[in-house]
Amino acid sequence: MTQKQTPSAIFRSMIMIHLLLCLVIALSVSILYTLTVQSGKQLKPLDAYKILELLLPIFGIGSFFGARFVINTRFRNIPQESPLTEKLEGYRVSMIMLWSILTGTALFGALGFSISGRQNLLLYGLMAGVFVIYFRPLRSKIAEDLNLEPHEVDLLNQ
Repeated sequence: MTQKQTPSAIFRSMIMIHLLLCLVIALSVSILYTLTVQSGKQLKPLDAYKILELLLPIFGIGSFFGARFVINTRFRNIPQESPLTEKLEGYRVSMIMLWSILTGTALFGALGFSISGRQNLLLYGLMAGVFVIYFRPLRSKIAEDLNLEPHEVDLLNQ
């Protein structure tokens, strides 16, 4: 038997997923950085991996804008008459998609740094991690993105 979630429960689950992804990024980057520094590889960056310094920003920017396009399309396809829980479920799925793309970019940068020793890759990965933090779930942002009615905003704030 499935239980219908309340808007506040959906919002709390978004917060938990976001915090979990932030924790994964922080732990992964710090572990890969520590292992790379201890191996001494960061002192001798390999020139063969310079292409990663070009590919990572292109991958990150391209995937970010692609995700934003898909998310905005999904937001436009959510009918205004649908219940608040359906709107929030669609919003949660869209944001998870954005966060996972940015998390992938951050992990790709950290892994690229670990393989090549090129510090710019770590910087790009950390910037993607900061974007994940920036796109945290906020009630006001949800209300703005979904064009919620005042009574729906009140339900979300309960």
